[in-house]
Amino acid sequence: VEKYKLFTINEDAFAKYKSEEFHLLQGKRRERRVACHVEKMANIEGKSLTDPTELATVVKKVEDLQLSPDPFLYEIETAAYICSYYETVGFRFVDYLC
Repeated sequence: VEKYKLFTINEDAFAKYKSEEFHLLQGKRRERRVACHVEKMANIEGKSLTDPTELATVVKKVEDLQLSPDPFLYEIETAAYICSYYETVGFRFVDYLC
């Protein structure tokens, strides 16, 4: 059944896991992008952000509008789809074995 296309009849759980996984991946990706943005801006301004509290303050001030559109959004969506699919079918597999 799964040779040519992913298969699940538990669409509700799949949608839930997909949403959760997407938000997790997107959040981690945003954290990394903000860190790179802050580092880039510090280098342009010639500052050294070695103080953790100062760095945290600057990171909190970065808004999504300051970041360019994520060029890896499609890859994040794909990874979320695949991870959520295997989480969904993993429960089916366990239920089948029992």
